[in-house]
Amino acid sequence: MMNTMMNEQINLEAEMREATRSRYYRIHEKAEERDEFADTHTGRNVFDHAFDAFLAGIKDWVAEKKSGKAGRRPRSVAMIDAFEDTETVAYI
Repeated sequence: MMNTMMNEQINLEAEMREATRSRYYRIHEKAEERDEFADTHTGRNVFDHAFDAFLAGIKDWVAEKKSGKAGRRPRSVAMIDAFEDTETVAYI
């Protein structure tokens, strides 16, 4: 009796995992067809990961160019400073 219930529970859990997996792929495939992948959970995570690295890169680059080393400072440093919002600059 106990083995039967346990096997039934295991089968139900496997069925639910497969249903969840199927739903996940179905949602993403439909979003990709509509060119809305960035609006999915995965798309937002990919964007956030890439955006954070890009933003950090811009900030590091600006800090390096402002460090006082000899040479001309790139015009883009002044433009980023004038914008006063590095996060928006990275997003654009």
